[in-house]
Amino acid sequence: FEFSISGDIDAHGRARSLVFSNTPTTGTQMPVGDSTPIDRRLDLAVQVGASRSDLVGRVLGSVFLDRHVDPEGMVLRFAKVLITTTPPMTVHADNKVVTKTPVTISAYPAAINVIQPA
Repeated sequence: FEFSISGDIDAHGRARSLVFSNTPTTGTQMPVGDSTPIDRRLDLAVQVGASRSDLVGRVLGSVFLDRHVDPEGMVLRFAKVLITTTPPMTVHADNKVVTKTPVTISAYPAAINVIQPA
């Protein structure tokens, strides 16, 4: 799909997926960047990939073979961006469908407090 990003960063191009994260990896252990939940910025990994099977191979490679580099992709850091795509794409958050593009993505550092037993 075609994508356009505006806001803190400006970018456009073609991608198989756009992954936003405030952690170094996704739940499937796919590497994204090096952000943490207290950072003021999120990481955006643009997964280029030749095909869906190529992306699946990269995820499996990162999990099982400890390969963490996507030579065709890029990682960008931002606090707030507007994402538009052609065609409109489904947006997932923590494995749940939340909306379709266009969508504004914002970082809220330390937005969740966790109580840990002593």
